[in-house]
Amino acid sequence: MKEYGGPALGPKPKIHRQQSIRIAKIALDYYTKNNKIKLELLEVGPVVSVASKFYPYKHINFTARSSKEGSREKLFFAELQLCSRRQTPSGFNVICCEPLGCDSTAGCWTGRGMDNPQGTSAESKDVDSTYCFGCGPNILHPKGAKYAGGHCAVPYIYNSAML
Repeated sequence: MKEYGGPALGPKPKIHRQQSIRIAKIALDYYTKNNKIKLELLEVGPVVSVASKFYPYKHINFTARSSKEGSREKLFFAELQLCSRRQTPSGFNVICCEPLGCDSTAGCWTGRGMDNPQGTSAESKDVDSTYCFGCGPNILHPKGAKYAGGHCAVPYIYNSAML
């Protein structure tokens, strides 16, 4: 299994890679159970922590494919929310896990505040369910409101949440 999307963030790349693999496996297990198919994890990207009012969300891209001969690999997006181990043994609730199509969108986090792709100011439109303002441009997301975190277009919310 490879890691894509550049080097792991921060001074401890091995720890970040282990976290990415763990989160991708939790999401992929959820997807395969709900869709009754067997997929193998191929590559993982970095995990982005997206701030929220209660528990943070984790966004990740990874690739997987069926174990059937000749199957093609698919790029997935997953959103998991940190929770109590009393809720789930893994400590994460899977909010969204799905293969991405050609209509996927990139995150809009710039590190200097938010870019609003709609061309409106954050004051006039604080929530935009079309985009993720908590992730950078290297994390692809499904179009629309299939995931919960990162839709608030207020500049200071995500500045300290990048991992």
